[in-house]
Amino acid sequence: MDAPIDAVLQHWPGVLFRQGADLKFRFIGNRIEEWTGQPVGKWMEQGGIFLGCIHENDAAAVREHLRRAEREPGPFTIRFRFYNAATGRVTHVSEFRRVIRDASGQIQMQEGWWQDETNTVRAEQRLESAAWTEMLSRITPGYAHDFNNAIAGVHGLSDAFLSQVEPDHAFHEGLGLMKRNTQQAAQMVQRLQQLHLPRTGERNYHDLNAVVKDTAEILRRGVSRSVELRTELAPEALPVYADLGRLQQTLLEMVFNATEAMNDRGRILIRATAHAERPALVHFAGTSGIGACVCLSVIDSGPGLTARQLTTLFTANATTKPDRRGVGLGLRHARKFAEAHGGVISVDSPPGAGATFQLWLPRATFNEAQPPAVLAFTRPRQVLLAGKAPEILGRIADSLRGEGVVAVVAGDEPMTFLADPDLAFDTLVVRVEAGDLQTAQLVHFARQHRLPLRIILQTAAGSEAGLESKLAAKADLILPDDLEADAVARRILAM
Repeated sequence: MDAPIDAVLQHWPGVLFRQGADLKFRFIGNRIEEWTGQPVGKWMEQGGIFLGCIHENDAAAVREHLRRAEREPGPFTIRFRFYNAATGRVTHVSEFRRVIRDASGQIQMQEGWWQDETNTVRAEQRLESAAWTEMLSRITPGYAHDFNNAIAGVHGLSDAFLSQVEPDHAFHEGLGLMKRNTQQAAQMVQRLQQLHLPRTGERNYHDLNAVVKDTAEILRRGVSRSVELRTELAPEALPVYADLGRLQQTLLEMVFNATEAMNDRGRILIRATAHAERPALVHFAGTSGIGACVCLSVIDSGPGLTARQLTTLFTANATTKPDRRGVGLGLRHARKFAEAHGGVISVDSPPGAGATFQLWLPRATFNEAQPPAVLAFTRPRQVLLAGKAPEILGRIADSLRGEGVVAVVAGDEPMTFLADPDLAFDTLVVRVEAGDLQTAQLVHFARQHRLPLRIILQTAAGSEAGLESKLAAKADLILPDDLEADAVARRILAM
């Protein structure tokens, strides 16, 4: 295949394929190994590997799709999911397939392509979830208001009757119990109403102990009765400067993930603690702040995670849910919340000892709400790193974090981080490789929308000559590939 075409195929978010009449693959793109964990050579040798790599819930539909392609003229399209058994990653694809026949109508070959639709599907799921949440947020307050009025009436009557009977009266204990229960019910309705209040995204000061206590009361009525839910609060207040709605949502998702891992049966501990500094972590995602912090831990008694799951848990589309359901959106939300608030989400899972998910947030200093003019002198630098070499970018990020910089490696969704209103990056570092269209689009997006960013390009080995002049013109600085991570960090800090 010609070198330019081959370069495009390396970076195109899809896979071209060609199959013979026996459905054995004559050609298939290299990205299929990333999606399924199976090398290209194995795909070429074993025709039956295709159906074995499809999500079990989609296999029947794909078989029917292939039978239809043999009977009808086509072309044909279908959506299904590939499953990578090694990493747990699920990739949503759309297939275009056409059948080539000879003059007698006999099938000679089939060819087409699979397009990665994972981000599109995730966006659709988020929109559907948002629409459902919006509808509930409109309906729930009305029902809650009417229910609260009914509870208030019962509470008022019990209080009035209680005041008219002597302590030794036969009804005194029952009326007291009725008064306490209706008061608790009214408090629960109030908490539910607060969950459905419009989310403004505004941050304020909150005590993490109080957030855990209030959210746990809601959770105790939302999880299975077979789940024992306990809380451990710190003896002192744990101030955080955060969006309360998103913090509660993150805690709810962490607990519900734990209940699913235990099949709605077991023990969950929610713990809030204070730390002089964040300890060294092995499996984590997010920014790496310095100084005092607070930690929100969710500890379950489930089967835990395998070593392979631990290494891929925070990658895009990874999921540990049974039957390969879902695309790990709960953990993605937790990661985004942590990064937006200068924190870290981490996981630890000793063999056979359940899993511990921890949300680390900076302890509030009560200077966070200062006007922007004041914060400009105190807020640390925030750098977003994007590109196709996560290990190299990770080393640069570590060097920056050692200098007190908030550094985030974007992974598979750099545009999401750049467009997120909760994140305020001042520098964008992009590692450019030949034919990498995604990173080029990221730079064009930043300049087109006039984002207040310094843009630094680092060219991968062999890509210097192929750097487009238009792309180079949009950069504030271009760095060669042979610089060590510490040297790159120093150049970034010098700007």
